[in-house]
Amino acid sequence: IEKHKKYKKILDKNIRELKNEYIEKQFNQTKPWNIIRNHTKTKHIETEPDSLLINNVETTNPETIANEFNRYFNEIGQKLQDKIPEANMHHETYLKQEDTTFEFNTILENILKETIKQLKPKASYGPDKSQLK
Repeated sequence: IEKHKKYKKILDKNIRELKNEYIEKQFNQTKPWNIIRNHTKTKHIETEPDSLLINNVETTNPETIANEFNRYFNEIGQKLQDKIPEANMHHETYLKQEDTTFEFNTILENILKETIKQLKPKASYGPDKSQLK
């Protein structure tokens, strides 16, 4: 049973590392949305409009349509911002003021080392692929 536990632990560790490597490799080589689409089985259908009404004139020229979409999305943010009324109050008036201070206590190196020694090792890994101990 002890050998089984030992080999199971090694197998689990290898599986975790391989999964991390696979995900890292996928994100470094392809676009994240392609990965998400592949794993969620959602269909992505690319469609372009055949025509667009611009200033009451219908156009079918793909470049003109693309430029109009580009212009629209470049300007919409400012147009929406212009519609938002000015606030009469400063944003800080909504924050509750409290008299609090924050300080770090000095930690001696030997106390830190002793505390780390007392921590139980974990089977999980951090982003740097290292264990707690």
